[in-house]
Amino acid sequence: MEILSLLWLGLELLIITETTAINVARNKPATLRSTAFFSDARYAVDEKVSTCAKSSITDRRPWLLVDLKGTFMLSSVKLTGTLKTFAVEVFTQNPVHCAEAVPNLCKNDTTKLMVTCDTPVVGRFLRILEWNLTFYDRLTLCEVETFTDVIDTCEHPKQYPQFTRKRLELNTTANPNEIVPVSDLMECSMKCSQNNTCLAFNYNDGAKQCELVWSPDEADVTEDVSWDYYGNDFC
Repeated sequence: MEILSLLWLGLELLIITETTAINVARNKPATLRSTAFFSDARYAVDEKVSTCAKSSITDRRPWLLVDLKGTFMLSSVKLTGTLKTFAVEVFTQNPVHCAEAVPNLCKNDTTKLMVTCDTPVVGRFLRILEWNLTFYDRLTLCEVETFTDVIDTCEHPKQYPQFTRKRLELNTTANPNEIVPVSDLMECSMKCSQNNTCLAFNYNDGAKQCELVWSPDEADVTEDVSWDYYGNDFC
């Protein structure tokens, strides 16, 4: 698998930004390994402590995964709920679709709901993993919050694994992909990397077309000999 990474050298940029931190987990896509009746993973990120995401009582190693829809540097995570011993992990690739995804460990073997990472970690997918549960125990998360800023792409370049002859086309009119003309693959990757809301891209080398992807979904991937897909959502 080819990994395309961007790093700009010899450029001096002056960027003025407002550093108001926001909860980047708010209303983002969430997934539970198992789900209790009348519960839903999205309850952990809806900013309502009255609703909680709960795992099945038969799941002895439950987890909750939040797709932050962007690459962030995380230094702390605030959890509201009922947890015993758990770990907080951050991934660049989606561990649900990619068994080879390697976790960046924020904190391991902890019981404190206000989690401070041992060292700041960079990634897109946030996972809370619990273990040592006994019968009738369950993972219960009423809110997951992490306040941070988008990372500096010069210091931490985005990486885009390549999937040849595949194209991800969104089957929605709410947030469709954007196709722009480019001169080559590097220009396409730069356009995505410079846009904080771009998570992946399709590239057609013959037509020199770059398709920026805002909300990747594995169900939208199709076989297409003219296109290659670059993203971290699947292996």
